[in-house]
Amino acid sequence: MSAHAVPREVRVGIYSNEPKIFLDQDGRAIGILGDVLAEIAKREAWTLKPVQCDWQACLKELKAGRIDLLPDLAYSEERAKEFDFHQTPVLHSWSAIYRKEGKPINTMPELQGMRVAVLADSIQEGYLRELLAGFGVRAQLMPVQSLEEGFEKVAADEADAAVANRFFGDLKAPSYKLVTSPIMFQPTRLFYGARQGSNADLLQAIDRHLGAWLAQPDSPYYKVLERWMGQPPRTVLPSWLVMGLVALAVLLLAALLISAYLRRLVVEKTRHLQESKDQLRLFIEHAPAALAMFDREMRYLAVSRRWRTDYSLGECDIIGHSHYEIFPEIPEAWKALHRRALAGEIVQSNEDCFERKDGSVQWLRWELIPWHLASGAPGGIVIFTEDITVLKEHQLQLEHIAHYDILTGLPNRVLLADRLHQAMAQTQRRGDKLAVAYLDLDGFKAINDRHGHDVGDQLLKTVAARMKQVLREGDTLARLGGDEFVAVLNDLADAEASVPMLIRLLDAVAEPIQAGSLAPQVSASLGVTFYPQMEEADADQLLRQADQAMYQAKLAGKNRYHVFDAEQDRSVRGHHESLERIKRALIAREFVLYYQPKVNMRTGAVIGAEALIRWQHPEKGLLPPGVFLPVIEDHALAVEIGEWVIDTALAQMETWRAVGLDIPVSVNVCARHLQQADFVERLHCLLAAYPELKPSSLELEVLETSALQDIALVSRVISACREIGVRFALDDFGTGYSSLTYLKHLPAEVLKIDQSFIHGMLEDPEDLAILAGVLGLAKAFRRQPIAEGVETLAHGEMLLRLGCELAQGYGIARPMPASAMPEWAAAWRPEPRWVAATALHPDKLPMIYAGVEHRAWIVTIEAALRGDCHAQPLDVHHCRFGAWLDVERQTGRSGQQHFQSIDALHRQVHALADELLEHRSQGQTSLALERMGELYNLRDMLLEQLQALIAPG
Repeated sequence: MSAHAVPREVRVGIYSNEPKIFLDQDGRAIGILGDVLAEIAKREAWTLKPVQCDWQACLKELKAGRIDLLPDLAYSEERAKEFDFHQTPVLHSWSAIYRKEGKPINTMPELQGMRVAVLADSIQEGYLRELLAGFGVRAQLMPVQSLEEGFEKVAADEADAAVANRFFGDLKAPSYKLVTSPIMFQPTRLFYGARQGSNADLLQAIDRHLGAWLAQPDSPYYKVLERWMGQPPRTVLPSWLVMGLVALAVLLLAALLISAYLRRLVVEKTRHLQESKDQLRLFIEHAPAALAMFDREMRYLAVSRRWRTDYSLGECDIIGHSHYEIFPEIPEAWKALHRRALAGEIVQSNEDCFERKDGSVQWLRWELIPWHLASGAPGGIVIFTEDITVLKEHQLQLEHIAHYDILTGLPNRVLLADRLHQAMAQTQRRGDKLAVAYLDLDGFKAINDRHGHDVGDQLLKTVAARMKQVLREGDTLARLGGDEFVAVLNDLADAEASVPMLIRLLDAVAEPIQAGSLAPQVSASLGVTFYPQMEEADADQLLRQADQAMYQAKLAGKNRYHVFDAEQDRSVRGHHESLERIKRALIAREFVLYYQPKVNMRTGAVIGAEALIRWQHPEKGLLPPGVFLPVIEDHALAVEIGEWVIDTALAQMETWRAVGLDIPVSVNVCARHLQQADFVERLHCLLAAYPELKPSSLELEVLETSALQDIALVSRVISACREIGVRFALDDFGTGYSSLTYLKHLPAEVLKIDQSFIHGMLEDPEDLAILAGVLGLAKAFRRQPIAEGVETLAHGEMLLRLGCELAQGYGIARPMPASAMPEWAAAWRPEPRWVAATALHPDKLPMIYAGVEHRAWIVTIEAALRGDCHAQPLDVHHCRFGAWLDVERQTGRSGQQHFQSIDALHRQVHALADELLEHRSQGQTSLALERMGELYNLRDMLLEQLQALIAPG
């Protein structure tokens, strides 16, 4: 409590003006101004007593002394004669014209004859009347009692436009389907007002707190702003504000012309206009965006500091000089754009690509906006530019990730769907055939389990490269995931023409593969179908047909192909069971849920579990979901099973609570289930059956690729579920998105990082970079990341160092029956190395990347020795690890003992690698491969030294 605090009751006038000030359901004053005043009241021992009134009534109550303070009172000379103000403004605002989409209101003259709703007896009303008079515009001002009433009139076509402050307008305009026009005016300082001569102690206390808080970035004032405005004040000037500044510039220029004519009669008004002109200059000069204002001769009138920085102008005086004088080599295309804007046209581009002198590419977002004199003639233009190169490159990188498999570089499922649709359309036009071949490797799982993921990944990459080589240029080879591939063969004269290519694919897979001292060998089962067919078939049907045919090839003995036959195989589901059998299984209660724990790897807390469906088949035993879920994904049965899973999970949580295990459970929801019109209503009914459970105990996981099918619908469903307390997670995050806007519009609290990135992060620098990027996105968008697929101690340790503490995977626990969960949760303890691991300081992350890059380089050397790729001797300063060492040497840290040891080992590794490559070039490949053990030993010693450097302390 402040030392000046004196307990007292303060009557506060409240009129509804969201988000600045309004009453909540409990009758408390909230909003930006309400919350700031509440923070001050806590420190001053005031009791705030809200007095609700409309704007005019609030002014009368304040003048009569029946209320002590009135928030949101804009300062003016006239009001200063009636009311007292404190010294430090609470907020800075401006007014804008809001209109319906498509309504042609962009400049002040266009208000001629229009009906404009404006708050009665407000400063906005008086200011707008003066501006309209200065332009000679006759508009019908319609006084309203509240800002909501003004927007309602525009929405109902009872008015053409409405005036509102930027806080209320930006918040409420979308709900009335209104948009901001470029007309902005009246920069305003907002205060808490008091009756003249009264309550000076209240105003002094307000000044005292505001003065202290404005200098503290983490003060209650800025926390209130962040709470109501969603984020701290923006650092990039958006295009709508640029247009607002242009409109303000037009108003100021027009007003200055009028004031020159009426100077002797309107001295007071001239002073106001001069203040506005100074504000405009400050707006432009201090704008954080590249912003410049020109006259009709393209002479500089004002320029922002960012413009000077971006165009290397320094502090030289360019005001009054021609843009073409400053930049004599400006292209004619830009001059043509300037002429269009000077003729009155708004010219803009959200993405424009330019080539720099050094050959690199630069992406810009820019706008050229004309401003007009009071006569209506163009007075010049404002140019706004923003360098979005980094953002565009990131977007292109994410789009590549979204369409290509990380391990093999082949198209993924998303890109395959697009290629297959295109191929089907071309086949229809040309009148030929295409083949869809579905391949599954025989014996891959056994190799992966016996020799580890490194050998398995090397096998997949080699097989993918060989299959791609035997296909034609116009064909497509994609990896669906795991050991499943699809080939699309175009431009076939008939089905027989595909046979040689199918055989070449099988032969390419069957060739032995060299992986270190191992030579694993697999074969493939291949199913093929053709298009067009007698009956109509879409892309998904073709893939299912090829999948079914592949299964028949496996049943026939593997290492062969099978052609889908619509008549003979109509009832064949391959490894899938029929819909009727699945229906009977649901009725007979043959489905069960297994649960995989989710934990905090550092603290050891069990934070939840994921429910995973299994089929306890009477004859075939326990079947995984991949055997039966694909059959029902496009069938109404998916909804029935989805509801059964949710209900069973809720019942299990209630059972666990009775024995002392109280943890949330996440359930996977398929796209068809999520898109049901009554999904939220049905979910509410399921939750109501378990009143003892909190809705927040249930988390729904939706595949990111499913969410992107109808992002608007999914976003609405997620928001509706959050209202009843149910949380959402985006599953397999990182495999399907193509734009950051998707993440912005999907309000899921949790991001489950796809296990493919976790598996490869220790030896694939690209996977590590993607993982770090995803964690950065989660932090930027305030989402909780959790890693899937943690299988080893090293996986968990790396995640903890990158700042990700939550995880699940076989390295923690395999999915288990519900009955085993309580005992497991009571006994589980985190690995000691996980407990000791701490998130690395950002300046140590380059060491992590250096170690992974070094591992990858050693793998490349071995691949080169085996003939799988080509590699030249590499200078110690030219590899990425060497580049990192050079940077450390420049910082002066290279004198430390660990750095000296690392540098020496690094040089030994390069010397030995060069020697082995020289052996191979002389035909001594066997000798080179025999000495690979030496290279791996040196690598391990180097990485051990690097680990000691990374370790805390």
